[in-house]
Amino acid sequence: MAGGAATTGVNWAKLAILDDTGTLISDPSKGGIGTDGVYLAVNKSVGVIEAKISGIEQKGTAVFANNGIGRYSYGAQQPSMTLNALDMDYDVYNKIKGYDADSKGGYVLSSKKKPNVAVLVASQDYAGNLVYLAFANSNVVETDMDKKTGDSKAQDDTISLEIDALDPLKDGIFTDSQGQQKPYKVYFAQESGFDEATMMKEVFGGYTGLLKNNN
Repeated sequence: MAGGAATTGVNWAKLAILDDTGTLISDPSKGGIGTDGVYLAVNKSVGVIEAKISGIEQKGTAVFANNGIGRYSYGAQQPSMTLNALDMDYDVYNKIKGYDADSKGGYVLSSKKKPNVAVLVASQDYAGNLVYLAFANSNVVETDMDKKTGDSKAQDDTISLEIDALDPLKDGIFTDSQGQQKPYKVYFAQESGFDEATMMKEVFGGYTGLLKNNN
């Protein structure tokens, strides 16, 4: 294995909606997104500006004994991604947030629970090896929106979404060496045993479609 931990840029993001068993919804009429259930945000007009992940680990809390620090305790992971995109297909943008089309040209936030959204973001190390950041299940929210008047400068909007990771819905994925499931996983293309098709199947609820790996 060769490569570095530091990365440069963000290559693309992929999103999909899963049912409550963790299986990919591929049919758009049943709530799926994209042409085969996986939406690729990659071209220059519908691309990712930033994917910032916080809460990957919790800061340790010191536990004292005998007038000194005996150990640190660590809370559970609570990963959350702020995804900033230049633009996004309007139907996808509403579906992943859980908005219902009302058949009158509008969308309203559904009173049902949030959709199960899987997310995969690709970056690369300085040698060009791909690094993938993955949530196999998450909720997507848009807490704020800001519209400004045009003046001597164009006031262009971008899309900003908060994506809160949850434990995977399917058993046996995103597990540590103790068999415990985790909400966040990193894949490295140069790691022994890496296979893109296997990654896509794991993250996106059994996806077996064409690989659309845009470097």
